[in-house]
Amino acid sequence: MIELEQKLRAAMHAAVGDEQPPRDLTARVLRRHRRRTAVVASLSVAASAAVVIAVLLAALPSRGGAPVGPRSGPSPQGLGHPTSKLRGAAMPPGSDVRLLVDGPSQTGWYSTATRQIVQIAGLPPTSIGYGIRRIDGGYIARAAIAGSACCDQRPVYYVADGAKTATGVGLAAAAAPASVAGAVWLTYHPRHGPSRAQLTGLDGRPIGAPVTLPAGKSAVMAGVGSYLLLSPLGDLVPGTRERLWDPASRRVIRTFGQVDAIGPEQIAWGGACVGCPVHVLDVRTGATFSIAIPRGSRVFVDGTLGSDEWFSSDGTLLAVKLTHGAYRHMLAGSEQLAVIDLATRRLVMLPGVDIGSGTSMFLGFGWQPGTHRLVVILRPLNPHAATQVGYWQPGAARLRITTARLPPRVWAILVQ
Repeated sequence: MIELEQKLRAAMHAAVGDEQPPRDLTARVLRRHRRRTAVVASLSVAASAAVVIAVLLAALPSRGGAPVGPRSGPSPQGLGHPTSKLRGAAMPPGSDVRLLVDGPSQTGWYSTATRQIVQIAGLPPTSIGYGIRRIDGGYIARAAIAGSACCDQRPVYYVADGAKTATGVGLAAAAAPASVAGAVWLTYHPRHGPSRAQLTGLDGRPIGAPVTLPAGKSAVMAGVGSYLLLSPLGDLVPGTRERLWDPASRRVIRTFGQVDAIGPEQIAWGGACVGCPVHVLDVRTGATFSIAIPRGSRVFVDGTLGSDEWFSSDGTLLAVKLTHGAYRHMLAGSEQLAVIDLATRRLVMLPGVDIGSGTSMFLGFGWQPGTHRLVVILRPLNPHAATQVGYWQPGAARLRITTARLPPRVWAILVQ
């Protein structure tokens, strides 16, 4: 305002130049000043009353009984208009976004260009499908068998990016990405004694000596730098905690109540409560920093296409799903996606993603390997309805969207 007044004064003086002002100019200015003073005084009283009312309302207890997060986070963006669809522009003709789809007796690649599924050979049919995780250069798939125990040793397969044939890696109770290329961690649970893990090449050959895990049944969730992230057997049991463990010194470096995302050198956690920031640990340097999320939101851990695709391939971007309002009324909230630039620690909401929690839709996402393109999947629980597929990358003003019709009980689970 001060700058604007100065510009107006300068313009007035320039217009008047050397002319003499009228004799009654002083009286006019004084009368206008008195009227302006009266108006400003009345507005000040109204503003003061508004502040007092706001303070009193803030002091009243919440009726919802839900925890209230810190107010230091950014304001919610794009909230208040949840829909049952992704919004944006159509994908350019011929856009080829390939998805790894999985279901009983059908695991393969779906192309948005051809709208066809190419089956992956070498994966025996199962009653449920496969547990598939992203690793450097491809995927590992472990057969999912209904009613089987968590400690069962099952076949583990490797599928390279775009490959039409899977190769066997071995039998294991759990399979996890390694922090080095061309290898995976296989966990074994002997009937007696502690669990052990073996770094294994994608050809099935062991690399180095096996590692005896700490007492109690544990499984390797991922290799992170020179450490192993361990999960207790049955990681859905309340009160369990993940541990970052150093196999060289056999000591726990850090524990986590709930890990949100895992990268080859990074771990993100802590965004489960309303308004709580996301913390990121870089295991190479030991540095930890936090990123605030929009007020009233929480990070929703489940529901991504792949649990290892929150971090982009180069580790510079972190994608998160946010829920807003769903912690109070499951049918009254919404789900959104945001991307965090880990260099600037700036959070950007994805345009066109504001999905109502009660719309019977599943919102998933994943980074296209080797790119900064985030692929978004919105699939209905109705197996006969169409799935929406969209993509976005930093700087884009909107999503690019198309539809896909997948066979019943076949789901898009990962991005290729």
